[in-house]
Amino acid sequence: MKIIEKIKSLALKKYNRIAIGISPDEIYIDRIKQVIKYFNQLEQFKIILVSKLKINISDLSMGKNIELIISNNPSFKMIQLLLENRVDGIVRGTLSSSNFLKEVKKNFMLNKISRIALLEDTKGRDFFFAPVGIDEGRTFEEKAFFIEQGHEILKKFGFNPSIAILSGGRLGDIGRDKYIDETIKIAEKLVEKMKNKGLQYIFHSEILIEKAIEKSNYLIAPDGISGNLVYRTLVHLGNGLSHGAIYIEPLFQSKIIIDTSRVGPVNEYISAIMLAAASQILI
Repeated sequence: MKIIEKIKSLALKKYNRIAIGISPDEIYIDRIKQVIKYFNQLEQFKIILVSKLKINISDLSMGKNIELIISNNPSFKMIQLLLENRVDGIVRGTLSSSNFLKEVKKNFMLNKISRIALLEDTKGRDFFFAPVGIDEGRTFEEKAFFIEQGHEILKKFGFNPSIAILSGGRLGDIGRDKYIDETIKIAEKLVEKMKNKGLQYIFHSEILIEKAIEKSNYLIAPDGISGNLVYRTLVHLGNGLSHGAIYIEPLFQSKIIIDTSRVGPVNEYISAIMLAAASQILI
């Protein structure tokens, strides 16, 4: 079973209260109208739209399970709803990332944020992927952290983790460049360390991401910059899909926050809401 199918199945097993941030810009409103239409049909969901200005959705019936909250600071308002347990999870939606990330760091007293994305290629193969933030996954310790967190998430969702570590080249490329050599050495050490910790299905896929996807459900990029470029190339240029990104420990141990692109297609917001709902089994 595909990961996103399992996630949707889990999400539909219970009643969920999910808040999503909405930019009042007309370009985004049309997408949100389609999201509303989708969840109007699902009695398992209460969707709370949080926006800075009153948005024009008068031409679409919101239904009894859709609520609109107006706030001068939608990012903070959603976090407040989460902290007060008035919702089970929040989704960034079409809000600006800069203010949203600032509010998350401030209210949860974090210096750094880490996320694991759920992506899908054009062949319908979905997989978790990290790091995707440009300032994430720079050190050996940060990569090890991502591996362990993603491994645990896959297990809790009911999948057998198979993890591919990507590097800057093939083993035969050692000696061409010091940085490339370093990424290869780190990848090899990560595999060794994780196998010593009991992770069975983890391997170094070198730079061969096209091979990694054939036999893994979780890919680790050499660093956040390359990970972000892979994400953008797949989703924005290559007709792939994003299903949202989970904010991981220390957040997912107690609160569910899902990131999205503000320019994402409708399916990304629907999947992200489903991911927020299903992720309650992680805490």
